[in-house]
Amino acid sequence: MANRETTQVADRIFRREIVSSVSFQMLLYYNFLFSVAYFFVSVFVLRWKILNYTDFLTTKLFPVLFSIWSGAELYRLYLGYAGNLQEKVPHLAGFMFLTIFPQTVLAVLFLMIQKRKLPVDRIFAYCHIVFIALELIVGYRAINRIIDNKTARFAVEFGKEQQEQHERENATLLTRRNAPDSSDDYSRPGGRHSVEMQPLSTTTTRRLHDERKRE
Repeated sequence: MANRETTQVADRIFRREIVSSVSFQMLLYYNFLFSVAYFFVSVFVLRWKILNYTDFLTTKLFPVLFSIWSGAELYRLYLGYAGNLQEKVPHLAGFMFLTIFPQTVLAVLFLMIQKRKLPVDRIFAYCHIVFIALELIVGYRAINRIIDNKTARFAVEFGKEQQEQHERENATLLTRRNAPDSSDDYSRPGGRHSVEMQPLSTTTTRRLHDERKRE
């Protein structure tokens, strides 16, 4: 009985507990604002560079890499938001993967391969790398916390199901033990299936007596 009450209390605690990381959510929010500003500033800077420079990196390679970064960043932030708020481990795993590749690789490339870097390029690149590093650390902790909570919930629910099944089996055994045995109804006098001996009539007695004399 005590184990059942403990299980019910633990079940209520785990169902009500919110394990979403507030610090991780704030980090994603500020990263979203930064990414929006970074996108528009980079578009204007890239347009200015294409009009003033003709090298391959500036006019061909960098626009392709920037397009990849834009699409991956949008989807990455969505996975982070949904995974943290809804406590979905697959979403957070996808967020971590996209953070490592291609975003980390692209952030380093933006900082190193550009020959004509403007001060704004360096500022945004360093800020982006800082955001990525913090999100990897805080996001890893958020994933571990959600996994631990889901594991505990599973243990509580599995233990509850096992206990209910054990109680049902015990109730069935008790019902079978307390049920009356139908085979005893024939042996007990006055049972519902007992056969009562009726006395023979006078005519039948005389007929049997005459048959015995003839023999």
